[in-house]
Amino acid sequence: MKKFLEKVAEEILGIEDSRHTGLAVVLPNKRSEIFLKNYLKEKTTETFWLPEFYTTDEFIVQHSGLYQLDPILIYFELYDIHKELLAGEAMPIEDFLNWAPIMLSDFNDIDLYQADAANVFKHLTEAKAIEQWNLSGQPLTALQSDYLAFYQSLFNYYTSLRSRLIAKKSGYKGMIYQYLAENMETLIKTSQNKAYICVGFNALSKAEKDIFSYLKDHFKTTFYWDADAYYMQPEAYGLTQMEAGRFIRELIKEWKLKDVKWIGTDLIESKKQIHIHGISKPVGQVKYAGKQLSTWFEKKKVAPDQMDTAIVLADENLLLPLLHSLPDLVVEGRKITYNITMGYPLKNSGLSRFIQQWLALVVKAEEHKNKKYATDTLINLLKSATIKKLFENGASDSRKSIIKDLTISNQMFMDISNIRKIVESKKNELLSRLLTILLKDNIRADEFILSMIELVQLLASRITEEEKKENPIQGEQINLVFGIIKKLQSLLLNLSTEISLKALQKILIQLFRSSEISLKGEPLKGIQIMGMLETRNLDFKNIIFLSANEGLLPKSSNPESFIPFDIRYANHLPLPKEQNDVATYHFYRLLQRANNVSILYNTDSDKLGSGEKSRFILQLENELSKINPSIRVKNHLTNVGIEKIPVTHAISIKKDTDILKRIADKGNSGLSASALIVYRNCSLKFYFREILKLEENSKIASEIEFNIFGNAIHNVLEDMYKQFIGKLIDPDILKQKMTEIDGLLKNAFHENYEGGHIATGKNFLIYEVAKKYIEQFIKVETEDPLTAEKQIVGLEEKIEIRFQVEDNEVKLKGYLDRVEKLKDETIRIIDYKTGRVEPGDLVLKDWDEIADKKKDKLFQLLFYAFLYQKKYKPVHIPELGIYSLRMRSCGLIKPKLPDEENYFEAYLAGLIHEIFDPSLSFEQTTDQQICDYCDYKDICNK
Repeated sequence: MKKFLEKVAEEILGIEDSRHTGLAVVLPNKRSEIFLKNYLKEKTTETFWLPEFYTTDEFIVQHSGLYQLDPILIYFELYDIHKELLAGEAMPIEDFLNWAPIMLSDFNDIDLYQADAANVFKHLTEAKAIEQWNLSGQPLTALQSDYLAFYQSLFNYYTSLRSRLIAKKSGYKGMIYQYLAENMETLIKTSQNKAYICVGFNALSKAEKDIFSYLKDHFKTTFYWDADAYYMQPEAYGLTQMEAGRFIRELIKEWKLKDVKWIGTDLIESKKQIHIHGISKPVGQVKYAGKQLSTWFEKKKVAPDQMDTAIVLADENLLLPLLHSLPDLVVEGRKITYNITMGYPLKNSGLSRFIQQWLALVVKAEEHKNKKYATDTLINLLKSATIKKLFENGASDSRKSIIKDLTISNQMFMDISNIRKIVESKKNELLSRLLTILLKDNIRADEFILSMIELVQLLASRITEEEKKENPIQGEQINLVFGIIKKLQSLLLNLSTEISLKALQKILIQLFRSSEISLKGEPLKGIQIMGMLETRNLDFKNIIFLSANEGLLPKSSNPESFIPFDIRYANHLPLPKEQNDVATYHFYRLLQRANNVSILYNTDSDKLGSGEKSRFILQLENELSKINPSIRVKNHLTNVGIEKIPVTHAISIKKDTDILKRIADKGNSGLSASALIVYRNCSLKFYFREILKLEENSKIASEIEFNIFGNAIHNVLEDMYKQFIGKLIDPDILKQKMTEIDGLLKNAFHENYEGGHIATGKNFLIYEVAKKYIEQFIKVETEDPLTAEKQIVGLEEKIEIRFQVEDNEVKLKGYLDRVEKLKDETIRIIDYKTGRVEPGDLVLKDWDEIADKKKDKLFQLLFYAFLYQKKYKPVHIPELGIYSLRMRSCGLIKPKLPDEENYFEAYLAGLIHEIFDPSLSFEQTTDQQICDYCDYKDICNK
């Protein structure tokens, strides 16, 4: 079966004039041009003049005589117009840049589809006026008036922009297309060609239709279509419509073409094996794609010397995962190569993300009233792969050290002088240089660009040629980012308007979003990895489609536009349906000459229900396979085994002499209830935290955390009750002290949350909750008639005892939130809890249940009671209770215990025995939930 471009090559070689100058070939894209030239070379041994080749864009721009201007420059032209129209009321350029891309996109559509701009904007203004119409007859607000004035001015922007650009002999794409369509005589004057061949056209805008219609009428022009009867003549096969053939049918009818080349019958006659695989998760799809390639080569469905295989990505974000999943294939002694025809989005690269985060840090600092930098953002920058790369080869400790110091400071914002002090204390030249690059006082946009250049050059100097070969994206992203920065620098030099950092930020984001890292390869060799648009005019025997889900194939997206759908429809401007119909054509056209097709879709649903297979799959199953029985469509729910590092057992640390000494030291310094609870839950975590004393992952507390919240409340309650130590509680005095809660709580947060702010945002809400907890608790206390009969014995009392376990004497220690004496001389030990406490948490049906990890609160209470009893030896065993401060359950909760009294001491002795026992190892818990929330999980994973 001959491929489309192969047939076109034979047609060109069969044209008598093809051996002479004057023939031009126009194709949709550059890639199909490369393939067509290759077929021409393969199919002739004689010397002949190669026809002139153009892509559609190249042909129109070249013959228009206008230069296609960079969109960023057009945004500034629009801003100049904005300043002329609004004079002193013009908005800052950083705000205008939110509008400019949408305005330009709408102007582009109007010109491409040759809509009447005056009519479009007239209807748009009227529609917006109706939206703002006040039925009560009241005048419009200033905001409403400005809103309407903006839409009323859009036509002025449009006409002024065109006038400015024409004067400079430049334009945007739609304007250039329309200009040529309206000035076709320039084509006759500028064209050196006598004949044209137009290859593989599908959806054309109105301007393109006019241009190529003129070409058809005034030059010898031949059109070659890549179409199939299945979608070109749907009625013949019992279908009411078929979107794939819509645009070609319209062109043939509009241009009254008689001899149509070619409408084939591949989809309705040829044999095909189509396998549809529902696979869980995107990573499962890329894994399966690699396995499918290996299978095809094993079964010799893919010839090593032929370019017959393509992997097509509907979701281009899967490119990197796919590259890591492709097999190394050697067939008949030849290594199979992969050619990536699609670019990798620059916005996804580490360097572009770093620069955006860096600029966001600087912009935020400029807006801060004291010009301070967000410490957490600075820490994230220092942790990034970009900065890690700079600090390789022994300099990593300095980077880690400054991260630690910034974190310990717990300051949400720091000024540059304090940051500089921390950096200078490290005495590291590279760190100091990095600080001067990243942070500068009162930096301007042009100065920031110079800083970016310096950083990128420094980074480039650290990457070796070997690293560039191993990871081509790493080197290419640096080259591309450097090019964008230099382009931006040149652009700013020629601007009449000085831009702010915020405007620079928006321009950079747009440039990064519109740029792709070119992954160089050989387009005529190997397995092709492509996006849908790159497949135009190309044919492959074996195809793997990835992400064939509704919403991705075809893509569902509503374009940003000031023009609503109804006005677009009335003026024949493009709608999402047009994009869907284009995608339908690309899909079916690619299937025409394929033999083996694997279509993969993700079965996992998210909140938006993305587990739905594409409508194209349903059409294959319910329409095409019934029209052509030779097409075998098979459905599979495929389980792809994701390789994991084999885990034969949990992590286990044996107790050698050094560890046993550390355990003895820990026993002497003291074991607390929290340390023993950690041991009960995961002895490995106990080893990390209590024996090795590894620091837990620390971070700046941007929000008040649970421990800070609890400590602040404990401090306030201590202050409220300390006057009653050794005395009965006086509810009246306690009630009077409620006026002091606000001041006491602010002081408590200041002590426990150094550098934090509680006056605004979420922290203010947390502060108010804490205040409410305390007020509610005091209210319950003062309303309880038994409160006046209680005497405070101790508050936040530190208690320590020595406890003998076999040959080991250990210190046990704890802080008792509150100890009170009741009227009958009973001692009650109280623990305050600000978190959730259920009555069932304090119930033991049998003493064996004390080992249950869910009984941690009860274990803590019993531990405190044990300490108190051993130290003070009261006549009666202390009564226990938890005061829950949560508003809905505020009050005292007492435990319910079995009758045996000495069981806890035996259990505690057994626990301590395990810690000291040299034959027992510290082992990782098997409870995944504990692991997931553990601060040491990264250590375990490594």
